[in-house]
Amino acid sequence: MATVNVYVSSELKAAMGEHELNWSRLAADAFETAINLERTKAMNIEAASLERLRASREKAKDRRQAEGIALGKQWAQETADYDQLERVAGIDDDRLVEEADSYRMELAAAIIEVDRPNWGEVGETLTTIFGRADPSFSLVYGFIEGAAEVFYML
Repeated sequence: MATVNVYVSSELKAAMGEHELNWSRLAADAFETAINLERTKAMNIEAASLERLRASREKAKDRRQAEGIALGKQWAQETADYDQLERVAGIDDDRLVEEADSYRMELAAAIIEVDRPNWGEVGETLTTIFGRADPSFSLVYGFIEGAAEVFYML
């Protein structure tokens, strides 16, 4: 065991002398309690920070999806031909995993009417639509949703 010196006031020392207690054990318990309290505070701060960041992530995801919906509607109304729009609206959500690459590939394949486009074709198609070759899952999903909404109004 390690030794720790603790300084107390003269009054407290006199009061301690009036009782036969294991002062070392009591001090060690107090130190342990204080350490656990500080750890708990740190964990609560960490948990609160994580919760705040999770909420921020969800807001960003929702914002990107809304942006994608607007882009999909705009593309459907201004750029797409009927066949492209039908293929995009027909992308089967149930068959795809919630992963950006599978949606990117399906969207590009539907637009350029190629069963299995290479990644160069995918990147070129997505850059034309989104201004970048690697849009987020939420943006692509929203785009498909927006385009499909226009298709189903026909």
